[in-house]
Amino acid sequence: KEAQRNAEKDKKERERIQELNRAEAIIPKAEEFMEKFEDEIPTTDVQQINAKIQQVEEVMDENKPELVELKEANNELDAVLSNTGDSIREEADGKLGLEHGDV
Repeated sequence: KEAQRNAEKDKKERERIQELNRAEAIIPKAEEFMEKFEDEIPTTDVQQINAKIQQVEEVMDENKPELVELKEANNELDAVLSNTGDSIREEADGKLGLEHGDV
């Protein structure tokens, strides 16, 4: 029984470390995204992305961040980036359509 408990603890710790690694990767991804598309991202989206980056950093700064908090912060930042990227693509598609008289 103790081996089973230890295996479960090990699994949760591996998941926590994976989320920490994900957080360490997603922050530079978000910053690069904002730099690359700075002229196309609305100010409100920039503020949202910056707030989510800060949230991920704050969770990471905790002594031993909880898996649930890490996962939630990472998912929220990922969602904001995804939504912003979708908006940029839709706007670009709309402009292309107007330029080619497709609308």
